[in-house]
Amino acid sequence: PGDTAAALANRITRGRVTGVDFSPAMVERARERWPAISGLDFDEDDAENLSRPDAAFDIVTSSFTLMYCYDALGALGHMARVLRPGGRMLTLVWGRHQHVWWSPVIDIIESRAAYYSSVCPMMFFYGLPGVLPRMLEQVGLEVEAIATLGTPMRYANVEEAVSGAILAGPLA
Repeated sequence: PGDTAAALANRITRGRVTGVDFSPAMVERARERWPAISGLDFDEDDAENLSRPDAAFDIVTSSFTLMYCYDALGALGHMARVLRPGGRMLTLVWGRHQHVWWSPVIDIIESRAAYYSSVCPMMFFYGLPGVLPRMLEQVGLEVEAIATLGTPMRYANVEEAVSGAILAGPLA
């Protein structure tokens, strides 16, 4: 919780960063993890119905958010609404299932535990070619660039990797 907001707050030289999540527990955890970063706040809010004012932000980011939204297009519309004219938005989604290192865990859970997890049906949908750009254009945003990152996720040890993938990630 709060990784993207903390990374951004550590890089900006002026202004403030506000990280939001609809889960009070996630907001509290983010506050606990990043108490010492100047210009960083965390608040409860809902991506599908942001309470922030129109045109309030120069930059809006969304890291692995859309897959949890019932109305992802509506969430993107709210993100576009709170973005000032000429502002920028960065949206991060998972890529193709076969290229995500932890995705075999889903198959293991479903086959060995005889349990259909239905972890998150839309988890990999937004990374399919053309899907996200089309949605962004539907909410009035111009797509400037699309990048596929092949950067490996790094963890300090095996326990941290397991925790990140299973205990604290989308499989939780």
